[in-house]
Amino acid sequence: MSRLIELVLFAYSMGLVVYSLLSWTADPRIAVLRSWLAKYYEPLLTKIRAVARPVPIKQSLVDFSSVILLFGLVVLKHVFLYLVPRGW
Repeated sequence: MSRLIELVLFAYSMGLVVYSLLSWTADPRIAVLRSWLAKYYEPLLTKIRAVARPVPIKQSLVDFSSVILLFGLVVLKHVFLYLVPRGW
């Protein structure tokens, strides 16, 4: 069971990386995939953006919400693996 939860957290993390990389493209064919992934990531990212605003760097704003969420998922995985016995 712990292996399954670890796998789910890994898959969610990799999906977040893909979602973040797709945000750099403007291809309309990719917009379908991006909008589908947005259903799973935007609710959490919106809450993080409310607390951690984008940082102005030179002439643009840099959004670190994906990095914060990814870090949180890694911490959640390690806390879970520490608290749950390996054979569970």
